[in-house]
Order: sequence, then structure tokens, then C-alpha cells
Amino acid sequence: MFQFNLGELKIIKNGFTVPFKIGPKQMFDFATHPLWSLTTLLGGIPKPMNYETSKNGNKFVRSESRGATDWGTLKRVRDAWKGKLIIKGVMSPEDAIKIKAEGVDAIQVSNHGGRQLDSATAAIEALPLIRNALGKEFPLLFDSGVRGGSDIIRALALGADYVMLGRPLMYGIGADGEKGLRRILDIIKDELSTALGLVGLNDINHVTSEIIAKKFIQNMKY
Repeated sequence: MFQFNLGELKIIKNGFTVPFKIGPKQMFDFATHPLWSLTTLLGGIPKPMNYETSKNGNKFVRSESRGATDWGTLKRVRDAWKGKLIIKGVMSPEDAIKIKAEGVDAIQVSNHGGRQLDSATAAIEALPLIRNALGKEFPLLFDSGVRGGSDIIRALALGADYVMLGRPLMYGIGADGEKGLRRILDIIKDELSTALGLVGLNDINHVTSEIIAKKFIQNMKY
């Protein structure tokens, strides 16, 4: 099954793949963006380290098929890695139960921001179902579609212990570097404070499912 969305197709079309290859289109792009090009030339090309070849010679292959991954893969990883292990991309309560049974330390409910499969269920809809399946105490992280303070509160109310942000922060960095990042964080902080007040709270640690409409939470057990 092909799971490319439009964003990934644009990356492939424009040649911005991993490992990165330079051709005529990239040279033209560098020439029309001199500030970025000079900064990168002086500071070096940013490298996502999980794509780099490891000391053991293992290499991350972005285009590798996911079809070979199964429950045995998780068991082998858990047996080999004795540290904390978090599994991201979980959208099924049944899968969450199996993952917990393998001794995983936490689960991150996520559809990867919708960039993998356009028709995937919204992660926020899967969150309360997974929370109910795992019980109140098991650690749950959440991401996907978090754009502001009210999104953070909504995720906490629906069962998340931690809420992760990615795209808004990258937008801020892309727009204005460190200054843009700080500005985005300030905006989210202000929105969070306002949203807390509007639901009658002044401490994020007091967010519970009680702030969600009763019709929505009547089937929630935690």
C-alpha cells in the first residue's frame, strides 16, 4: 500500500530526499535563497542523526518497506533495549494493550500529524479510546494537530499525560529563527492561560475529563 500524501510527493519531486542529492533544481534553489545558502555553507548542513549511519554500520533507509515490521520486531527491540522504551504512532486500543503487555514504558498516540496516511483517523479521537483500554495510570503521550493552547488542554482532558508539539515550532523557526521560536512559544503560553481561564481553571495540572461536554464523556471510564 502506498501511503504518500501531497507533502511527501512534493519532497520527492523537488529532490529533497534522504540522503540528500544535489542537482540543477537544487542549485537554482540555492541561488535564489542566498542567505540560507551562505548560512548553511558556513555552519554546515543540518543532519537528522537518526538518518545517519551508526557506529555499528547500520543505516536508516527512509524508503524501506514497513511491511516487514510485526509484533516480533517489538519483542526483539524490547529484549535488546533495557532502557525506557516509548512506542509512537499507536492509534488502536487493541494494539495499545498488546504493546503494554510487551513491557513498553509509555505509548505515544499519534497519526504522525496526518502526513503518512491522509485518511487516517484523527489522533484526538483515538486518544480517549486508548486511555480507557489502558487504564488511568499508564503513561500516554499525544501529538498530531496540536496548534495552540486549547489543543493542549483538549488532549489532557481526553487522557494524555504529556502533549508534544512539532509543526508550530518548526514554522516559527523557519519564519524567524530563534526569535520566531520564542514568539511561537509565547503565543502558545498565552493561549493556554486564556483557555484555562475559560474552562474555570488556573492550573494545568487540574485539567480532567470534567471540562469536556457530558455527552462526549459519558462512555469514558477514567
